[in-house]
Amino acid sequence: MNELRAGTPSGTARSAKAGSQGDPDVLGRDRRGHAAQPPGRDARDPWLRLLRREVEALARTSHGDRYVNERQDKAELARVNREIRRLRTSLAAFEERRSKLSFDLGG
Repeated sequence: MNELRAGTPSGTARSAKAGSQGDPDVLGRDRRGHAAQPPGRDARDPWLRLLRREVEALARTSHGDRYVNERQDKAELARVNREIRRLRTSLAAFEERRSKLSFDLGG
């Protein structure tokens, strides 16, 4: 495997040959230094899907459907709020850019 890595930047040839999607050399690292993961990676993992279903079934038997549905709704609300914050940040950047361009055009 070392011969594949020799002369290639960051081991990209090794990743391409192995078909690896999770190689931290290819995907980079986040601000905390953890290897970046493709979005939704855990959703594609069949073992994690099975585990998630089993945990959900256990929670439904232990706490009831209402509890699980409320937890899912809270998680969805958190995702929506996160997306709204992200879009507000983008909107602010676009408005700043628009005002700068407008000022440069004399309008």
